[in-house]
Amino acid sequence: MSDWALRLTPEETAALRLELRAVVARYRRDTPESAVTAPEGAERVTVIAHLLPEPDTSTASAAPAGPRKATGTEPS
Repeated sequence: MSDWALRLTPEETAALRLELRAVVARYRRDTPESAVTAPEGAERVTVIAHLLPEPDTSTASAAPAGPRKATGTEPS
């Protein structure tokens, strides 16, 4: 089990998704026809991959922590 944090552009994320699909496709033998020709000892496994944006922690840490003090100028 692994996880990696990457900083990617939307274009790089799309390219990574295509590359991961290509790698998985090379190993895919889950049809009844191809299962018969799988190497001895091969077992069915599940690959789970999520390419999800996560909140940028660098901007969150710049915000002051704790409750803000009322100044009387806040809109109601």
